[in-house]
Amino acid sequence: MPPPKKPNRADNITIYFDGIYHEFPPHDSAWSFIAHLNGQQTFKDSGPIPNLPEFSGNDLISRFIALREALKWMVDRNWTDHYCAFRNDSRMVIESFTTNRPAPENETIRQLWQECRYLLAPYTNANFLWIPKAENRECRVLSLFETGVRV
Repeated sequence: MPPPKKPNRADNITIYFDGIYHEFPPHDSAWSFIAHLNGQQTFKDSGPIPNLPEFSGNDLISRFIALREALKWMVDRNWTDHYCAFRNDSRMVIESFTTNRPAPENETIRQLWQECRYLLAPYTNANFLWIPKAENRECRVLSLFETGVRV
């Protein structure tokens, strides 16, 4: 895929993100995101999550890591001056950015949430929307692929 062009203020970026944690050994976890610029897929990335105690046992951790990685990717490109839409199939993740819900209680999730909030600070025109799992399938497949599962 060619490198994405720098968006202008009129451009819309939509980020679909997801993560997965396998409950059964070897407890592999992974994250993924897909970026769309004006409705066209522009970039996708995914990666494994280290099998460390603080990252284990929770699908939410992998989803917050996916969002953090997407935000880092956007900040690295200085894509902060246009409309950004973030999509995920976890109501808890989406509501943590769209409501006055207090910070998550789990220490690892709270740290990831705070990192994401910090990375979101320059975005004055961002929104979060819950989507059904079927609309996030491509991200789920990318995450599964990272854990060795073939779909």
